[in-house]
Parts: sequence; C-alpha cells; structure tokens
Amino acid sequence: MAEFAGFLRVSEDPSADVSAMCSDDVLISKWLDSMETRGLRPKTLGRRRYSLQSLRRHSGGSLGEASVETIEKWLREFDSLETRKSYHTDAMLFFRWATRRGYLQSNPAEQIEAPRPPKLLPRPLTADEVGTLRALPLDRNRSLMIRLGLFAGLRVSEIAALRWENVSLRDGTLTVRAGKGNKDRAIPLHPELVALLAPPMPRGPVVVSRKGGHLGAADVSSHIGAVLAAVGIAATAHQLRHTFGTEAARASNGNLLLVATLMGHESTATTRGYVLLGAHESAGVIGSMWATAPRPRPSTPHWPGRRCHR
Repeated sequence: MAEFAGFLRVSEDPSADVSAMCSDDVLISKWLDSMETRGLRPKTLGRRRYSLQSLRRHSGGSLGEASVETIEKWLREFDSLETRKSYHTDAMLFFRWATRRGYLQSNPAEQIEAPRPPKLLPRPLTADEVGTLRALPLDRNRSLMIRLGLFAGLRVSEIAALRWENVSLRDGTLTVRAGKGNKDRAIPLHPELVALLAPPMPRGPVVVSRKGGHLGAADVSSHIGAVLAAVGIAATAHQLRHTFGTEAARASNGNLLLVATLMGHESTATTRGYVLLGAHESAGVIGSMWATAPRPRPSTPHWPGRRCHR
C-alpha cells in the first residue's frame, strides 16, 4: 500500500467511494495496464489515455464526479460522430472496469446510447486515378507506400510496421504481424510489388525515412497524401484500402469472405463498408431480373359489388 500513500484517505465508512482513495492518474494507469494485459496495441492505449484525461478535465478534474449530463456534454464537443463513438466506448469500458473492481459505485456512461455515425458509401479511387498513380515516376519508397495500399490493402500503420523479415519473394507473400485486432495475415504479392521489393533487404523496415530510419503511421499517411494532392486526386491514404477492397471483390466475383481474409476483417459486414458496387454492375443485375420469365397474361379486372356495363 505504500506505493499509493500519496493518494489514500482514511475513511471509516465502508461504502465510501474508493475512487477518492486513488488519484485519477492512478486509476487510468491501472485500467490501461489491464488493457495492455489483454494485448491491446500501444496506439489504442494512447487514444484511451487521451480520451479519459479529456473527460477528467471536463468533469472538473475528477472522473468520480462525471455524470450522465457531463459525459453527454463532453461528447458533443467533438464534431465527428466517429470520434464521439470511440470516446463513448472508452468511457463505457473505463467505468465498467472501475465499478467491477470497486473503485467507483456506478457507470454513468451505460445510460448513454452510443453515437451512430452515418454509414457512408465506400470511396475507392477511379480506374483513371489508379492509372495516374501507377504511371508516376516516384522513388522506391513512395512507390511502395502507394502500392502496399492499392495492391495489398494495408493500413498506413501496417505499411509503417512492415519489415523485410515478413516479406518472402520466394513464396510471393507478405505477412502482416499483429495488425488491427492483434491479428496476423498473409497476402499474396502483386507483380508490381514483387518488382519493387526486389532485391529484398535482410532485415529492417520496408519503408524508411530519407535518413533510413523508421516511419510512423502519420508519416506514411502524410507521404501518400502529398502524392495524391500533387496529381489532383482528392482522396486520403485510407482510400487506397477502399480501392483494394473494391477491386479484390470485383476480381473474385464478389467473394467477400476471401476479401475479408485479405483485409484482416473478422466479419464480411466490415468488408462491405470497403466494397463499392458500380452503377453499371447493379444496373446489369436489375435489367436481367425476370428476363426469361413468362410474361403474365392480361386479365379483365373485376370489382366486387360493381357490374360491368358494356
């Protein structure tokens, strides 16, 4: 108990709020330690630390004082519904953990319905835009970033984390280690990636900084974004992944289970958010409906209670 000596108070009331015995910093750290034990990635842990510290500031400096109204007002400060949903989840998980461990007596976040972001259509690049990118005289590093998104469907964090040890030109595959959800997956190499990756290095990151150092996910996103902007393509780095999902679905005749496996999705429901069905494809389906069915024979309508006059 000595390690918490600066945060304890003496109370003879057994029902007293235990959160008063520990600082919020200690509670947040203990919660994140439990999340790390479960195998959550550092990026997720950092996001959750930030959101809880933000909520604490909004609650007057104490998470134990957070109410339903306080949390709702805090969430409304963020314009993005995706951000609201993520932060609501963080608050839910924290308060659930704290009540189960006996640090808090209630979970105010459970009384708040999760924000529901709109389900937008996938936003793949057009064939012309993909052609423009493939024709660009880029250096090897940026060419790899573009093609790892277009032809392997990698997230920017996965591009940054990809190492030569996980590339096998002999087998024609690259392996994503501990991707989103802490999952591994193997992806066959597109011919353009094979050409760019040869000859392979023995070890180290595949994409590097100008000085040969490690790049972070934000760096990769910035490099790809700069290339897109330079050629007038209004898109983000993540839209390369949308493009991969859409093209993989087309090339596999709509095999979403295969596409989900390539993209590292647990469910094909997630994959559907990356696959855009073209208007010409859907028009072809609609146009062929009942194309060979016999036409119904016309009949004279009969209205009950009425007599037809000739």
